[in-house]
Amino acid sequence: MTSRWVFTDEVADETWTVPINPDSMTSPEPPAKNVTFASGKVNDLHNNGRTVTFLGKPTSREWEFGGAIRTQAHYEGLVAWAAKTNDVLVTDHIGRTWRVLITDFLPTERPPTPRTPWRLRYTVKTTIIERVT
Repeated sequence: MTSRWVFTDEVADETWTVPINPDSMTSPEPPAKNVTFASGKVNDLHNNGRTVTFLGKPTSREWEFGGAIRTQAHYEGLVAWAAKTNDVLVTDHIGRTWRVLITDFLPTERPPTPRTPWRLRYTVKTTIIERVT
């Protein structure tokens, strides 16, 4: 059995199970490290002209996912969640939960068919705040 994606709004105490899981996404995992290099005469007394490496705080990460919409209720659910101004929790199909800000919802209409009058593709853009589980 496939685990459904779940959106949770802790502020409004709402949960929504996505009717059709996204079928594509970028990696939500953080990059290896946030590294900055400086060379030349940075504190030349101590580094003798060698490259100096600074390890910074992790930067915010963009995360996108998307898929198919086949019903008006699915479309309206995504519109409602994208309109939220607070952070939400997104739990994916393998049980990982991320705290994110939803920054954009981009639906694209596709030609309807007799069996599927609601036929759209979508992309949701988020900024990851943290991994919860």
